[in-house]
This record gives sequence, structure tokens and C-alpha cells, in this order.
Amino acid sequence: MSEQDKSCELSKRVIAGMKFERCGTSAWCPTSLDAATYPRDYHCDMLSADDNRLISAPVKRPVRILDVGTGPGILAGELAKRFPDADVIGLDVFSNPPAEFPETCEYQSGNIEEPWEFETGGAL
Repeated sequence: MSEQDKSCELSKRVIAGMKFERCGTSAWCPTSLDAATYPRDYHCDMLSADDNRLISAPVKRPVRILDVGTGPGILAGELAKRFPDADVIGLDVFSNPPAEFPETCEYQSGNIEEPWEFETGGAL
């Protein structure tokens, strides 16, 4: 068990036949296929509301991109396509990446509300 797993008590529950998990007191996140169809729709809605911009930062060629609360990695995957020379890291509280997480991105487990370090050694 990793140090991150020890510092985060993972809770699970089933609501209306859909599986959800949360770390400590964080929000409940869908983990079943039925509930996990929601992130793609939400991502598309947010893009539409922001003139189809993936990022708002005034950066032409980012070197490293951190997607906090990456979930299934929809945004991380699109950022990796848009910026192929950038290192894209998806961060979420769950120990293992979802099966659909993009191979072009790195997944790291961590809780942004607690101190943590990148697995590559650099502290955030």
C-alpha cells in the first residue's frame, strides 16, 4: 500500500445501481460505466461555454500540464493531442487510472488538499 493510499480513506457506495467512490471527505465520484458517461457530456458543455478553448492561460507552447481531478482523463487526452510536445499529467485521488485513461498521458494518484510530491521527484 502506498503512502497516498494510507493517507486517504477510500469510501465506496452504490446509489441507484451506480458505483461511486470518494477519498476522505472529497466529493463522491462515479466509478461505474453507467455513471462514468457523465464526464464526456460535462466536458463538451464546458468547452461550448468557453468558446471551445481547452485552456484559458496565455501559454503558446506549454512544457508541462497538470490536470487536477482528471477522472477518466478526457481533458488530459485532448491537451496531449493539442500540445504533443508537452508532458501531460492527470492527477486524481484514486490509486489506479481508469481503464480509458489516455496512454499519451501520465497518471498520478494524489490528494491536492494534502502535501504530495510528483512520483518523478519534483515537489509541487
